[in-house]
Amino acid sequence: MKALAEALRAWRPSLIRWEDRIEGPLALWNHIDWFPYTHTNIPDGYPMPNWKPKHWQRDVQQNRIPGAVRQDAFDRRLLHSGKYNTSAFKGHVTIGLNGLILAHTGPHLSVDHDMSLWTTTRDGPDGIRMKPGEWGFGDLAYGGAERMTVGIKSPQTALDEMWTSFVAWVRARVEIVIAKLKNHAWCQVPFRGRYDSLVTYNEICVVMTALEIRRSLEKGKCMFDVSGPWRHRFTP
Repeated sequence: MKALAEALRAWRPSLIRWEDRIEGPLALWNHIDWFPYTHTNIPDGYPMPNWKPKHWQRDVQQNRIPGAVRQDAFDRRLLHSGKYNTSAFKGHVTIGLNGLILAHTGPHLSVDHDMSLWTTTRDGPDGIRMKPGEWGFGDLAYGGAERMTVGIKSPQTALDEMWTSFVAWVRARVEIVIAKLKNHAWCQVPFRGRYDSLVTYNEICVVMTALEIRRSLEKGKCMFDVSGPWRHRFTP
């Protein structure tokens, strides 16, 4: 299993590429009619429910838990998510409007806010920075992000309701991709195992799902309604 995960990890850079939102043949179909030139991506976080860990001290001593998590490893409360009402890690995925997986990070602590994960991903070593004038679609958690189109928290008018429903309709695409990521037996129940095993299983699911979606798009089969073919145009 670990050997498979390592092989897929080596293949990952050619399957999950941030540049594919605006470069290459698949980017020509990364559009919707209502925003034909400026919008390219949809980010979202999702839970990986797990049993509360009992042996993190041993895992830390054996260097099984990365430094980003190690400092908080002894406080189990950091895995309890009020949003999901369970103990969980989180993944964070960004897709194109055509469903292509453009970026994925995790596992993260469940108390990490989606907005902070987006910022960390943007400013990390593999930074997924948008071009000046480029936009994405986010839920209300991304309301403070730069150039992120979101719905209205408390719609007051019919127009507000229509706009919020439209954003939700576009964002449903990332929920469908997340459902594909989690459409595996080990995801159907809270994970009970070592942290490195969780990383291995998640890596396999993410890369294989990215491969499946990419191959379908290359055959002209898209899960969603898209427009094209043309290139994006960004106005700073």
